[in-house]
Order: sequence, then C-alpha cells, then structure tokens
Amino acid sequence: MFEGLEDEVLSKIYIDSIIYIIGVTIGLILIFKRYRSYLRYYLIFFLIITFSGFNIFIKPVQDFNIPIPRTVIYYLKIISSASLYDIYIFGAFLFILFKYLKQKRNPFRKNDFLSLLYLRDIIIFIIGILGSILYQKYGGEVEWSVINRQLRGMLTGLVVLYSVQKVITNITDESDMYKLLNTLSVLTLINIISEIISAMILRGITWERGGHSIFMIDSVNTYLLMIYGAILFVNSKWNNKLFKFTGLLIVILLILDFYKITYLQLGLTIAIFVFAAVVGFSVLPRRIALVFPLFIIGFSIFLMQLFAPNTTNTVALQTRAGQLDGVFEAFDKNPQNILIGIGPGGLFKKQTLTEDGGEIKAIEIENTKFANLQYAFQVPFFFQIKQAGIIGGILTIAFFIMQMRRGFKLIKIHWYLACLMFIIAITCLTSEGISYPDPQVAVYYGMAYLFLTFNIKIYLQKARPNVVAL
Repeated sequence: MFEGLEDEVLSKIYIDSIIYIIGVTIGLILIFKRYRSYLRYYLIFFLIITFSGFNIFIKPVQDFNIPIPRTVIYYLKIISSASLYDIYIFGAFLFILFKYLKQKRNPFRKNDFLSLLYLRDIIIFIIGILGSILYQKYGGEVEWSVINRQLRGMLTGLVVLYSVQKVITNITDESDMYKLLNTLSVLTLINIISEIISAMILRGITWERGGHSIFMIDSVNTYLLMIYGAILFVNSKWNNKLFKFTGLLIVILLILDFYKITYLQLGLTIAIFVFAAVVGFSVLPRRIALVFPLFIIGFSIFLMQLFAPNTTNTVALQTRAGQLDGVFEAFDKNPQNILIGIGPGGLFKKQTLTEDGGEIKAIEIENTKFANLQYAFQVPFFFQIKQAGIIGGILTIAFFIMQMRRGFKLIKIHWYLACLMFIIAITCLTSEGISYPDPQVAVYYGMAYLFLTFNIKIYLQKARPNVVAL
C-alpha cells in the first residue's frame, strides 16, 4: 500500500491520519451529545463525507490513490473496483428508492431548486452517455471509468436530496433550525482546523497554487463560500451569534488558503450583494459601501476566468486554455457531437506542456492512453458543453435563469435572502452540479439549500409573520 514512499513522507501521512481521527472523534462526540433522533445518522453521513477527501492536495496520496484514513472510504477497494463508499451509497440509494416508491412520492418538487438541479444533472448525464457512445463510434477515445464515477455522483445526489427534503419537512421550530445550522457549522470548522494543522505538517508534499503551498488540503472547501461568504457583509437579525462566529472563522481560514478560486468567489459575492441591495432599493450597508470598488474588480476577474482563460500567463489558466483548445479541436473533428457533447469520459488531445498540479494523477499517466490525451476539463460553464454539448449548455443557462428569477422574487421579502439565491444560482452555473463524482459537492449544495430555506422561514416568522413563504 505504501511501497515506494520515503520514511519522512510516511511519517507525515501517519501524523495526518492521527489528526484526522482526532477530528472525526470530536465530531462524533458532538453529534451523539446533541442528537438522539434520525438526524444523528444524517450528521454522521455529513461528517464522514466532509472530513474525507476524494480530491486532496497530498501529492503521493492523490497520485496513487493511497487509502489513508482521510481517503479510505474512496480509495480502499472492497469488491473489484468498488470502494467502501460505492457499496454504501448504492445500498442507501436502493433504500431511498424503495421509500419513494412505497410512499409514491415525487422527489422532483416544483419549487425545490435542489430537485431541479438534480433533474438537470440527470438529463445532462444521459445526454453525456449518448455523446460518449457517438464519439467512440466515430473514432474518439472514451474513458468509461469516469462515467462510472459520475454514476456514483448521481446516487449521492439522490441520497442528499432525500435527506435534505426530510430535514426541511420535519424541522419547523426556530430553535431546532439554529441548532442544526450551528452543529453543521461547528463540524465544518473542526474539519477545516484539522486540515490546516495537517497541511502545516505536510508542507513539501502538498500541491502548490500561485507559488504557495496549499494551506488546506481539500479544494472542495471553496464551495463553503456559497454558504458562509454572505455572513461577512450582512448583519442579519435572524442569524445567531454562534453561527455567525463559526461562519466568519471558516471564511477567514478559506481566505488564508491563498487558493485563487476563493478570491474569485469572494469578489463575486461582494458584487452580488451590491447588485441585490441596489435592485431591492435598500440602503447599502456600510460594510458593502466601503468595498464597493471590489464590485468591478471581482466581477471582472469572474468574467476573465469564465470566458478568457488564456488572457494570463499563470500555469493554472494556461492549463485551462489548453483544455479549451483541446475540446474545441475534438468538436471540430467530430461535428456530430456538437449538440450532445463527448461525455465526461470523452478524451481530447492535450494542448499544453504545463500542468496545473493535480490535473492528472501519476497513476493515470502510467496508462499510455493518457500520454497525449486527457478527460479532465476544468473551465467554468464550458465543462457542461464538453459533457453534453450545446444542449447541456442551454439546460445549464435555463436552470440559471430560473433560479435568478426566484432570487428576484425573494427581494420582496428581503434583499439579503435574494442575494443568497443569486450566489447559489451562479455557483450552479459555473461549478459542478449536485451529481459531481466528489460527494462533498452534493453535501455542500444540500447544506446551502438548508441554509437558504431555514433563513427564509426564520425571517418570515420573526419579521414578516403575515407573509407566505415562497
């Protein structure tokens, strides 16, 4: 398992494992102390998924899929290529599917953006499979194991969807809402602190971003800004002090990570708040007014990252520019795939000699297929076009418009709630959906939906008791 690793690297990994186990133990004690109901099982699921890492920045572990405690549920194979998590999530999927069928419930609720996001992902996934079949038929290379991982993401998405819907239906008391939000936030903070301690010890064997060693070892944590970024700029009357305090700490620690996407999302968050406040005809809070120039800066960086990845010489954006060129070349050679894409496992020619650390695992480079080809595609929004072509792009934009319209409706209640919806909508537009193979993404989308829904309920109960919730 650890063959070929130097003793110094092994000792660092062992220390990280101890830190991870301590963090999980503290989290479990908190859960068992605070909950005795079905929520205990959901929170344990949340803890195991968020504390574990599917894509982490520890080089030897990520490169060779080494099952250390932090990755064991994904990298330890039990039956053939099926991991611990694969077996668990398939069993959970069958249980929930049986529940839906027995109760004759429709999981795709009309007014539930999480349901609509999952439905969008299902359609794009099916189109992507058809695209891969067509691409391979006309001579294109396809890595079908990537599609298997995508299928795991689909199962995770349904499990998260079911869990969130049940929690929202059963929790109606304001104190219970605060209790759950606080518990989720404290667990998240424990996880991030444990990662930071490990990252300090793991310096030298973690990836670098922007010339800095990664401060935290899991890139998916940047999704937390979708949930907590808003706390920096709004002094809302219905968020209690513990939630605010843990949220602020989480955001500050994310900023210290020197991870470029953090600044991109933070600048965009500021821009959205200014926009929502102006459209809502509210007086700009002082903290937003002081950083108003960042509106232009943040939104400009966002547009550059989205539409012009080749306008800078950084390795990361050079890599994405090369990926974009490679996919466009694949479409040029296979015009029959323009409408339905080449699928998540569709391989295209590598266009750059530089590589953003972690883009391709060393274990994959050993496969001669990946010497000149790759499936990894990290350009915001355009990865949906790579996966499902023009149809996938249209579906993504249509979903974005639907959620933005919902945000404008929320302005009637409070501009703060509207901008939360705007942030989530733009995250869905530019990032992976709830069915991304990394289970943490689905969990964080579910957490964001809980945060939004509970905030709406609490605000209406406190400030506008005569208004009916959307």
